[in-house]
Amino acid sequence: ARIPELRGHLVAVVAVAPDGDGDGDYEIASFSNRCGIAADWCIAAPGQDVRTAYFGPDGRSGVRATAELAGTSVAAPMVTGSLAVMKQQFRGQLSNTALLSRLLATADKGGIYADSAVYGRGMLDLAAATAPVGGADVATGARVDGGGAAATGTRFVQGGALGDSLTEAFAGLQVAAFDTLGAPFWFPLAALAGAGPRPSAASRLRGFMASGGDAASTDGRLPLGGLSADAAAGPLLDFLDEKGAAGGHLSLAPRALALGAARPGGLRLAAFSTEGMSGPAPVSGATLAWRPAAAPVGVRGGLVSERETLLGSSTAGAFGRLAARSAFAGIEGGARIGPWRLAGGAEIGAVDARAQGGIVAGVSPLTTSAFALAAERRLARGDRLRISVAQPLRVEAGRARLSVPVGRSHDGDVLRRPVSARLSPSGREIEIGAQWHRPLTAGGELRLGARWTRHPGHAASAEPELGLLAGWLARF
Repeated sequence: ARIPELRGHLVAVVAVAPDGDGDGDYEIASFSNRCGIAADWCIAAPGQDVRTAYFGPDGRSGVRATAELAGTSVAAPMVTGSLAVMKQQFRGQLSNTALLSRLLATADKGGIYADSAVYGRGMLDLAAATAPVGGADVATGARVDGGGAAATGTRFVQGGALGDSLTEAFAGLQVAAFDTLGAPFWFPLAALAGAGPRPSAASRLRGFMASGGDAASTDGRLPLGGLSADAAAGPLLDFLDEKGAAGGHLSLAPRALALGAARPGGLRLAAFSTEGMSGPAPVSGATLAWRPAAAPVGVRGGLVSERETLLGSSTAGAFGRLAARSAFAGIEGGARIGPWRLAGGAEIGAVDARAQGGIVAGVSPLTTSAFALAAERRLARGDRLRISVAQPLRVEAGRARLSVPVGRSHDGDVLRRPVSARLSPSGREIEIGAQWHRPLTAGGELRLGARWTRHPGHAASAEPELGLLAGWLARF
């Protein structure tokens, strides 16, 4: 305490003992010195009735087991052992002086332990010393004290197109977060990435009961997303909702506000945006389609700009901010083969993604795809049968580069590990559906349907899903 160059390297320990009233509280032991002038480098620890390994005589011929001992010589090893536990937990990344400083800073200073002349910096609290102080932040800078985002608020929610790609890429990896005292704590990186919600039963039922159902629409087109079959004859201003079993690139803008026009010769143009709308992420874009009235095949293309997302994937906290621009082209067609009416559509896209302000260092250009096919025929009594197969939007190729904090140096520099994460998911979701529609003499229409989905969410490990739907549709 009197030699400045030893301060921070040595610690004095006073012993506390049960206070005798059975409430589990401890106070300074009668045999112990007080911290006194060494208060800044002194801590209290249990020193009486401590069960300890013991070797030697104790009024007997010899003891080779344990004994209850008392003394500052018992309290001091309590502190030594606590420092050893901390050194192991923090993987040797805190210097010895930093470990001692943390032990003193996290000591219990409440009640009688606030008397520094007796208890110094307080009562040893190993639980507090090994837990985050003031939360834990994932560093986004070069220093542990250089700022970051709370680990509890750091999240990468994977949109449907990414499937389980990041969960797979992050498996077995850890990310370090630092508390206000600069100590590292590790979390599974995969725990910070999760899949977004799958379509709910209610949303599937809405699509099933929509006027065109989820297969070939009445004009022979098969919608891939919200805009492909709209903007039919003249300008429109409408709220567009999700439709169809398959979602193409325009499904990134559900419920978009759209303005469109159709020209003679089958040319259709639409612009759309979710800016200012509550709920959807801000997405804007335009689409152009051409299909003459008598032509069996048409083409379409478009641009989709996401201001805060990447193919519907969102980030929070230390992952930073994402944005993307997607250009896509597609083909759609329809034909009749005997009693069957066929319709289909497919899209491919190229995505330019941007990342900033977080541990995502960059994203390579991405390639995407989506398709849907359907067949419909009329049966007796006006019944209709529909069979469809579809793949929703999926990333086919592309990677993300991350700079993941994995620890710190003794000097407080953040140690990072470069991670290259494949963004194409492990599986390919294919949904096969069947619908039966029957007009009712009492009015309305009875609908029955079944869906079987392979690799739900584009995850190869996901169990197949089977869904049954039924409804009665009446118009007033």
